[in-house]
Amino acid sequence: MEDRLEQHRRSLEEPRAGWTTWVVDEGSGPVGFAVTGPSEDADAGEHTGELYAIYLEPDRLGTGTGRRLFEHAVEDLRSRGSTR
Repeated sequence: MEDRLEQHRRSLEEPRAGWTTWVVDEGSGPVGFAVTGPSEDADAGEHTGELYAIYLEPDRLGTGTGRRLFEHAVEDLRSRGSTR
């Protein structure tokens, strides 16, 4: 768990080229986040995007928050030219 926390902290402080982190704050602080960017798969085409991570607080499951976050992440990738 601590390793993941440190990894996410580093990616926020020094994001990789093309990476974007989306955070959901429903008024009481962050309840979820997603990270998007170009695919890093060696065999991916030029216009292939990737959702690297998506996390939610357990009490937000089933509320629609995850769906809205996912849809926002996909729209971000599309707006940057990803078609896959």
